[in-house]
Amino acid sequence: MLFKLNKRTTEITDVREARQILRHLGMLAEHIDQAVIITDLAGSLHFVNTRWALMHGYESSAELIGKHISSFYSKQQMKNTIRGALKQTKNAGLAVASTENLRKDGTAFKTKIRMTVLKDKSAKPEAILVFTEDLSKGNGLRLELKRTKKQIEQLKSQISRQNENTAQPTPMPTGSPHAIDTDEQSDPSRAALPAEQLRRLARMAKRFA
Repeated sequence: MLFKLNKRTTEITDVREARQILRHLGMLAEHIDQAVIITDLAGSLHFVNTRWALMHGYESSAELIGKHISSFYSKQQMKNTIRGALKQTKNAGLAVASTENLRKDGTAFKTKIRMTVLKDKSAKPEAILVFTEDLSKGNGLRLELKRTKKQIEQLKSQISRQNENTAQPTPMPTGSPHAIDTDEQSDPSRAALPAEQLRRLARMAKRFA
């Protein structure tokens, strides 16, 4: 009974250490200029950094956790490239391959992947670190356009809220025939600034389209 308890305690400790290492790797991966995922040996995603998510057309990495790596490759690519690369990584510790990934909308784009095995304290493979490089043309422009469109939507929302606030009647002070000037009335450039930013971003978006 004592042996079983000690074994169980050791297993729990190993799991906690593995999760801590995974969190540290995740924090590191978020700050590097590369698209990165971490899968278990079965191919399920346990970590996805923001760059990898955006590359595949997703708004955030959180919605990808738990998905299988096969969700991002065609059946042909899984058969011809990915399964072999995963097997080589588990056996040799490293694999490099050229393939095609699938975006959220189903479109394919050329990539280069580098897989590295992550081992536990006893040197047994327990996870796979995958770096993905987008080889398609215009990827940087697509990401920039996506950020620009998001900024435009945020500015539209901001302007809408400002218009709602300025549409409300301004309280009249007792004994005064005139209303108190608001910031926008005393300095018209303040109200015009967001609209000008919106027009500038819209011009940028047209260039990237």
